[in-house]
Amino acid sequence: MVESYTYDDSQEDIFHREPFIAKFKAKGGSFDFVLITIHTDPDDATEEIKSLPKVVNAAMQIFPDEKDFIILGDLNVDCRYFNEEDRTNPLRSSEYIWLIINDMDTNIAESSCTYDRIIITNNTLEDYSGNFGVFRFDLSLGLSTYQAKKISDHYPVYNVFNINSDTD
Repeated sequence: MVESYTYDDSQEDIFHREPFIAKFKAKGGSFDFVLITIHTDPDDATEEIKSLPKVVNAAMQIFPDEKDFIILGDLNVDCRYFNEEDRTNPLRSSEYIWLIINDMDTNIAESSCTYDRIIITNNTLEDYSGNFGVFRFDLSLGLSTYQAKKISDHYPVYNVFNINSDTD
């Protein structure tokens, strides 16, 4: 990690849990990037998600030489909390690529909801390997639902990036 801060939301007070932003540089490689992580409030997920491009733009001001931005976390972007087909949301614009997509179950509940997401800015695509997924640790470890929920009610999501091809 190179540097980190919490997004200042004191003016607009949109986020229940302010996004945390951190810049990283891969050890042994040239890939550097900024992670923006958030856990949206389920009742206000649509408004909070709609405001995430403001957070990206603010992070771009803090890190003007950086081109790779990754948004991730429990965005509550599925089921009854968010209309995932709403293309008017700024985070659904062509400037962003959703790597953890609809229909990838990211929670242990009986419902099949994709709450956890990883979204990148277009510039980050050149470093993306195309390898992604949801780690179903309960199946891998042979755990019952009860045992798995003692660990987490969410499955880890992942994307793999090439650390030696960064051009920014």
